[in-house]
Amino acid sequence: MALSKEAYQALESVVGPEWVSDDPAILEADHVGGGVHGGGDIKRPACSIQPETAEEVQGIIKVCNKYMIPFSATTTNPPPGLDREGVIFIDLKRMRKMVIDEENLYATVEPGVSFAALQGELFKKGLVTFVPMCGGNVSVLANSLNVGEGAISYRYGDRGYRRILAAEWVTADGEILRIGSSALQDDYFWGEGPGPDLRGMMASSNLESPTTRGICTKIGIRVFPFVSERLEPTGDAPVTTLMLPQNRFRYYNFIFDNKEDAIDAIYEIGKCEIGLFVMTVPPWFFAMARARGSAEVLTGAAGFWDYWENHEAPLIRENPNRTTCRALLYGIGSDKRLAYEEKVLQDICAKYGVEARASRRTTDETHFMSADAIVSNLAGGRFTSVILFESLDHAYKCAGIVNVNTRKHVPPVLDDYGTTNWFLPFEMCHICKLECLRFASVEDAGELALLMQDCHKDFVDVGAYPVRPAAELYGPKWENYPEKTRKFKQLLDPNNVAPPTS
Repeated sequence: MALSKEAYQALESVVGPEWVSDDPAILEADHVGGGVHGGGDIKRPACSIQPETAEEVQGIIKVCNKYMIPFSATTTNPPPGLDREGVIFIDLKRMRKMVIDEENLYATVEPGVSFAALQGELFKKGLVTFVPMCGGNVSVLANSLNVGEGAISYRYGDRGYRRILAAEWVTADGEILRIGSSALQDDYFWGEGPGPDLRGMMASSNLESPTTRGICTKIGIRVFPFVSERLEPTGDAPVTTLMLPQNRFRYYNFIFDNKEDAIDAIYEIGKCEIGLFVMTVPPWFFAMARARGSAEVLTGAAGFWDYWENHEAPLIRENPNRTTCRALLYGIGSDKRLAYEEKVLQDICAKYGVEARASRRTTDETHFMSADAIVSNLAGGRFTSVILFESLDHAYKCAGIVNVNTRKHVPPVLDDYGTTNWFLPFEMCHICKLECLRFASVEDAGELALLMQDCHKDFVDVGAYPVRPAAELYGPKWENYPEKTRKFKQLLDPNNVAPPTS
């Protein structure tokens, strides 16, 4: 549905004619992007617009409210809200300002700043930030509002909203709110005051899109001290890796005959407060890494399935409870710290009768730059991730629920023998992210949705906390949160121009 000439001209007056377009080619590109994760009936937007300042975002939203036109906003990932006709697609990529305060350990970023861009600048200053495993190309601001976790959440804390400081927020009715210390001055070091702390309303906590009540245009976000040594990349794009200084970092792998011992040992590692992260390593990871290997083996989707079927699957059938774990030990402050952490890990593994083996090289492709985070698409077909945030014990229980439900859908869902469940502890093992990857062919992708539905029904019964829970199932159990969020949306979006539609 085309915009009226009057509305289009109003948008041009906000950003200039060169930054708004109703060209069908541009709109189709935005429409296709929105269909990747959006699902349902994704429609082509009416126009695409690229603001550069919070004031321009405010102007666009005021136009939307004046002419009762819905909007959708994004930076890198596919946006929500393209299930309505005549949507104004707000592309925030031009908003790329970034300031690093290395003395006070925070950075101020706009929506167009990616994790790769921020991390690259932080490395120059001996600092580090979280990089999510969905990829270093995603927006720091958007991901921190939505999920914001990574492997180093093990040491530095769970979920992105806990690292957000002050913020600038344009509400869905066109008001600019400056939250925290930015309310008094152009300084984003403190989120708690002055006045009410509205970050909980601004963030999504995985229950809905952050754009439901407006668009965040700037945040202050915590960063952390890191090594002073230069981190050198090696290899040729797209297969590159980051060389970590061996006097400060060392990977260890250790293999258990059963999952129960693996979980207990991980708990002990957390209690001893060693490591930058620790996790289980599903066999799927090895098959995926093999598919990116040398020319001597099959690569891509063919390489993945060949290696899985002919190498991993036979081993798994022999002992599906065999569990590989990995820890990255970190000499915080000195080389002596690394030696201490190695000794503690070896003592823990000896208690369970397993050997902790150090890797020959200390490299990284995922946890600091996320160069390889999207390689799961190599497998071809379709996959879904059943994700929960629980204690390690409850995560183990929920993994069993996913395994039982998976067997009901095999085939066409891949029989993984219950081995693609990934345990990634946070907060020194006080919290655990459980991610259960499940695969099917393109034509059977619908079966993955049915599997997800079955899992969610059982999660309600055991009191689990999954990512993006179904409101109709979890609402009655979780203090009727859909009604509360609906009231907040009505307050900040009286004309219902922000997604979702209800």
